[in-house]
Amino acid sequence: MQNMTFFLAEESELRRFSVDSRGSRRYDVSCRAGGLKRERSGSWEQTWAERENLKKAAEAVGLVGKPPRIKPLPPPLDPGALLREQRQLLEELNRLDLPYWMVLVRSNRRLRWVRNRRGKDILIPFAHDSLLLRVRLEADGSEFELGEGKIPGGTFNRDGLLLRLRRVRENRASAMKEKLDGPVPVVLAAGDGGILWHELMGHSLEADHVCNGDSPLHPGLLGKQVMSDSITLSARETGDPFFPPAHRDDEGERCRDALLVEKGVLRHFISDTVHGERLGISDRGHARLQSFDTPTMPRMFAIYLRAGRHSPEEVIRSVDHGIYASEFGGGRVLFRKKRFFFHIPAAYRIENGCMGAPLGAVVVQGDLDTAFHSVSMVADDFQLDRGISFCHKKGQVLHVRVGQPTVRIDGLEVARGG
Repeated sequence: MQNMTFFLAEESELRRFSVDSRGSRRYDVSCRAGGLKRERSGSWEQTWAERENLKKAAEAVGLVGKPPRIKPLPPPLDPGALLREQRQLLEELNRLDLPYWMVLVRSNRRLRWVRNRRGKDILIPFAHDSLLLRVRLEADGSEFELGEGKIPGGTFNRDGLLLRLRRVRENRASAMKEKLDGPVPVVLAAGDGGILWHELMGHSLEADHVCNGDSPLHPGLLGKQVMSDSITLSARETGDPFFPPAHRDDEGERCRDALLVEKGVLRHFISDTVHGERLGISDRGHARLQSFDTPTMPRMFAIYLRAGRHSPEEVIRSVDHGIYASEFGGGRVLFRKKRFFFHIPAAYRIENGCMGAPLGAVVVQGDLDTAFHSVSMVADDFQLDRGISFCHKKGQVLHVRVGQPTVRIDGLEVARGG
């Protein structure tokens, strides 16, 4: 194997601001700069250093020269201006007479200078703002979260956020208490429902899980049917402002072919350089790290389920007895057990092809192998998520993106959830 060296230097600023129903306010700012050097001369070694700015961080790890020129990042959100802008949101939350609520805003700015294995310099900017509601309801005392993200220059969908909150509150307050029999068809709403593919298929495609034998997938399956033929999954989406097609990973590589699964056929894995070599594949462009003092690993930037040919109304009409999931929480894949689960904060029953009674919060789970082949209908109403999806892996938390149309998956187990 040839010798190889990667450099990375970054500076970042994260502002967090929160206000809650008890009148408590908190504001903190975290600014960091540091450099990273990864090199292979027989084996891989990684060194890092923290400094006061990008230039000194680069010098500390041997990244010499000048970074490419780039338009300055937009300024982070100002807490005072944000409070004035969102005064109506706070007033509406008080009028709802909730036991407890918190509004949490994050404003993230980061600039990375990467020198890739070919000695090419790339500058990678990232700017993202998010507004999160954490709410406790009277019905059962449990808390749930709703949020909206945006790129700088956009606006938070305050009215949409309040509408969703009222719907979840009504859903839980009037939820039917009958036993949930399964397995049943589950219809996932467009947009945030894509978190299922992040958990179910995205992590299965990550090359470190494949190398370790945890994933149900392996390179011998490339070019073979691994899922329902109604499934086409991509790692890039034209027009998505968060991770555009030309976006580079933290090794300075571009994802050359974003098609992961095509009509159920496995085409590519989600890989970095190290694990791509171990698997004997050419896939690159998915090396990510949380910050300069953490190791790179194969990670999703995004995963999108392409639109199908049915209308969302057709999908619902096709279900005699099942569940409709309208809001989405976290989930997890248990590779060793070949199982997965994810939380649904608000669900409805579907009866005889019509939307039925509210069910409150549920947990949907199932067998990996079965779910891969149980997608029976995909609608034509593709939507991106609301911009607040995050992924936890090996202690690192990174922003991710998902998107999908309305989807029907058969044979899932449904239980009451908090």
